[in-house]
Amino acid sequence: MLKPKSDLPTNIQDLVKNLSGTQAMPLGEMNKLPLLMIKLSEENLEFMSENDVVCTLNPSIFNIEHQGETVAVCFLQIKLNNSDKHIFTVRYDLKNEKQLQDALSFFNMNHYGILMTSDTRFDILEFGFDMKIDFNPHEGLAYALSKATEYNQGTLEEVTYGLTMQADSISGLWEHFEMIAPLEKQWYASMKMS
Repeated sequence: MLKPKSDLPTNIQDLVKNLSGTQAMPLGEMNKLPLLMIKLSEENLEFMSENDVVCTLNPSIFNIEHQGETVAVCFLQIKLNNSDKHIFTVRYDLKNEKQLQDALSFFNMNHYGILMTSDTRFDILEFGFDMKIDFNPHEGLAYALSKATEYNQGTLEEVTYGLTMQADSISGLWEHFEMIAPLEKQWYASMKMS
């Protein structure tokens, strides 16, 4: 059920103003439920709130070596109703303790919530994980972190920008990540960027 955006905490309302239509933002946990926030148009929010919504996940864990430093980063893409028009991406810097905790919480692979918001209203939908995996994603995050060196924010931004620019669209990025860090490789890939 849609509620006025003014019911959200002020800091969340402020975040909504700067959220793009392809970005997801982790909000930590609410009642032990990992929560991501996305921004939709008024029409799409109305539709998603009033109909059954399917959410597909595409996690990718990377070590990227660049100029003698190795970055540990995780991307999580969500796709609503199997539509290439509704793909949202969040990036977790695994060397950042808060972002690492957000990623670990999500990768408990239990339930998660999506705070769907527009400029005026919001709703929260809860989803379960429907993918069957025979590995522990926490181990993949820990492995990537163990391979990381110390790196600065500039290096992180440079390598993630370079990685995401390998595709010409958000749906192309979904396919690119699926190809280089597939489920069969436990969503992990290591690469060197020149």
